[in-house]
Amino acid sequence: FTIRLIDLHDSDNFMYSPHLTRLAEEMGWWTPTDDEPGFFSWSRVYGYPFVEDGGLFNSGRRLWRVYSLLNPIVGLTLDPEKGDGPQVRNPFPASIPVPKGSITREKVMSVLRDHFEGTPYDLTAGMAAGPFGSPNRAAAPNGVIGSWERAISPDK
Repeated sequence: FTIRLIDLHDSDNFMYSPHLTRLAEEMGWWTPTDDEPGFFSWSRVYGYPFVEDGGLFNSGRRLWRVYSLLNPIVGLTLDPEKGDGPQVRNPFPASIPVPKGSITREKVMSVLRDHFEGTPYDLTAGMAAGPFGSPNRAAAPNGVIGSWERAISPDK
């Protein structure tokens, strides 16, 4: 989840239903004392903990890669090993600054085609990529623990 801590008193930067916390309270998932006064931790309450099938890296590493492609300087400051699940402390920012005019249709298409090329997580390199550098991976057989890295560009 990119939405993390919501400041319930900052209507200039946060838009939400006046009943945002009601379901969480009714279900026993959250009380106002769970967070700092006036804040609501969206991802901790509604986020899935990602404990299997890639764990924290299902979305975190892909978010890191998008950020590193759109602003390489910011990308260098983020840890791709940290993940970005609801339980991660000091998660990735919800957004990053990019140079004005740098996000074009072509750039977006390039980002969406990415397979971590040129990084330690490059899906087009190594034995699993085969002789033709394929980033696509077959599903693991039932009962096998673990998973492949998930690229921004899915094979589906």
